[in-house]
Amino acid sequence: MILQIAALVFVIAITMLNSRYGLFSGLMNALCAIVAMIVALGMFEFAGYASADIMGWSLTWMPAICMAGLFVVTLGALRLLTDNYVRGNVNLPPMVDWIGGALCGFLIAQISVGVMVLAFLMIPFGPNVAMYSRFVRTEADPQTKRMQFARANLWLRSDDFTAALFSFLSGGSLSTGDPAFGEVYPDFPKWVSWTGNTAQEESATAPTGWASDEDLFKGVNVIAWWEKKDAVEGRYCLDIPTREKPDPVYSRTTYAAEPGKRLLGARVELLDVAADSPKAGPNHRFRPTMLRVVGEVNGVVRDYPLRVVAGADPKVQGAFRIADVDNNFAVAAGGGTKLDCYFEVDQDFKPRFIEYRRFARAEFKQDQFADAAPTTPLTAGGPAVAENSASGGQQAQGVGRTRFIDAIVQGRTGQLLDIPINFDRTKIARVSDIELEGELIKSGRVFGNRSAYVPDREGATEVKRLVLPEGRVMFLLTCNSRQAQSIAGGVFNYVAATANQYKAVDSGGNEYPLAGYYAELKRGNNQVFELYYPGPDPAEKNFRHLLDFQHIEKNELRDKDTDLTLIFMVPKGVTIVKIENQKGEGIEGLRYEIR
Repeated sequence: MILQIAALVFVIAITMLNSRYGLFSGLMNALCAIVAMIVALGMFEFAGYASADIMGWSLTWMPAICMAGLFVVTLGALRLLTDNYVRGNVNLPPMVDWIGGALCGFLIAQISVGVMVLAFLMIPFGPNVAMYSRFVRTEADPQTKRMQFARANLWLRSDDFTAALFSFLSGGSLSTGDPAFGEVYPDFPKWVSWTGNTAQEESATAPTGWASDEDLFKGVNVIAWWEKKDAVEGRYCLDIPTREKPDPVYSRTTYAAEPGKRLLGARVELLDVAADSPKAGPNHRFRPTMLRVVGEVNGVVRDYPLRVVAGADPKVQGAFRIADVDNNFAVAAGGGTKLDCYFEVDQDFKPRFIEYRRFARAEFKQDQFADAAPTTPLTAGGPAVAENSASGGQQAQGVGRTRFIDAIVQGRTGQLLDIPINFDRTKIARVSDIELEGELIKSGRVFGNRSAYVPDREGATEVKRLVLPEGRVMFLLTCNSRQAQSIAGGVFNYVAATANQYKAVDSGGNEYPLAGYYAELKRGNNQVFELYYPGPDPAEKNFRHLLDFQHIEKNELRDKDTDLTLIFMVPKGVTIVKIENQKGEGIEGLRYEIR
C-alpha cells in the first residue's frame, strides 16, 4: 500500500508540475524522458555487470542502481541541454496549452515513476516491498485444492506502461538486429517480481561467483528436455511454514496441464557460479519463479515459471514437488546441482532458453530433446538430524487433537527402540519360526502366554529389538483396537478382511507401509500376545503389509482389553502426521517427530 500511494502521488505531482509549462515545453520534456528511459532500460544489464566487475560489487544490486542512475543522469543532462539551447516557446490557446502540457506531464510522470519503481523493485528486498507484493495468495482452487495467486498491479500501472513502451520501441525503430527487449523480457515487471521473489534476504537474485561474462551467463545448463503427455504425480503443501506451524503437511496429488496447455520437462544443472555466496551456504536458495523458460507461441514471446520440481525438496524424498510461487527451496551447491523441472506452457510453445535467477541462461538445443523423461530419479539431500533417542514425543496441537488420540497408548507409541515385549533369549530361541541375529529378532512369528516368554530369572539375556533396514528406525503406533475402531468411524477396522493394510505418512507425503504387528489381550486368566515381523526385507517373506493374525481371533481383536501395535520402519528426520489404510482413509492430526 505504501508503494502504491507513493507512486500515485508522484504521478499526480509530476503531471501537475508539467502542466504549468505548456505543450511545447511538455513535448521537449517528454522527449527527454523517453530518451532517458531508452538509455536506462537498454543499458542496465551491460552497465550492471560491467560496474559490478570493475568495482567488485554484487550483481544483485548493481542493475537496479545502474537503471536508476542512468535514467536520472540522462534525463538531467537532456533537460539541461534543452533548457539552455531551446529557449523559445510556442504561443497556443491557454486551454490547449494547459491540457497539452498536462498530457505530456502525465506521459513524463508515467515514464519517470515506472523506471524508478522498476529499479526500486529490482533491489533485493524480497517479495513484499513497502507493503506491496506483485503476487498475493487468494484462496484454494475447489477442484485442484491448490492455492491460487492474483497479480497485483500499481494503480496507474506506471511500470507496465514504461516496459511496454520500451519493448515496442526496441522491437521497432530502435531494433539493432540483436534480440529485442521483448524477446528476452515479454513481461518485464513480472520478470522483476519473479527474480526478486527470493527465498530469504541472503538469497541472491543474480549469480555471485562469476569471474567473466562467460561465467555469468553460464550459471545454468540444460541437460535434456522433453514433453510430458500426461499428468505428473507429486506432493503438494497448501500452507507455508510459519512460526506457529513450522512443519505443514504435504498431500499426494497430480499436476495436469490446463486445456490448451502442456507440460514441458527439463533436467537442468544449477552451477556453483549461480549459487548464493559462501557466507550464506553455499546453497542454491530459490523460489520457483527464479527459474523460467522463454520461447515463442506462434511468433509471440512468452515465459513461464517452474511449476513442478524434483531434487529440490528433501521432505518428499525424490518425489516431484508441486510448487507455489512463494515456496522456498534450498539445495546444497557443489559440483553442479541437478533438478527435474516441469513448466506449464501453451500447446504451440517452442522453447528458446531457460533462465535461473537474473542473467544465467542456457539454450534449449534440439539434440538435447528426449522422447521421455529420465528414468533415474533425483533426490535432494536432507537436513542433519539428531541421534536416535529412546522415544519420540507425541504432540497433538490445535485441530490436530482428534478423538483418535484418546485410543492411542501414549507410552508405547512413537519412535521407540524396543518392541512391546522383552523376551528371554533362551525361551524365544526355542521357537522354530523365529530367526535371531545375536540379541535381535531378524524375522518370524511368535505366539503364546506372555509369562512363558518374558525373563523370570536374574541374568537372563533379553531380546527386545528387531533387525532394522539400513537407515531406518522403528516407529510404533499402539492403540486400543475396539476404541480406535469405534471413534474413527470404522476407518481403523482392524478385523476387516479388505481394509487391513496400513501405512504411516510423513509431513512430506511419503508413505511407509506396515512392517510388522503385535497384539496383546486377555484370554481367560492369561495375557496372550502374537508378534509377527517379516524381517528387514519384507519381500523375502512375501509380506503384503497386511494384518494377518494366525493365533488371535477376529472377535478377540474387538475386545476392549486388546491393544494392537502397528510397526513401521521410517527414516530419521521425518514427522509422522497420519496413519491410513489401503483406501487412503485415515486419521490426520498426529505429529510424531522422528529424530
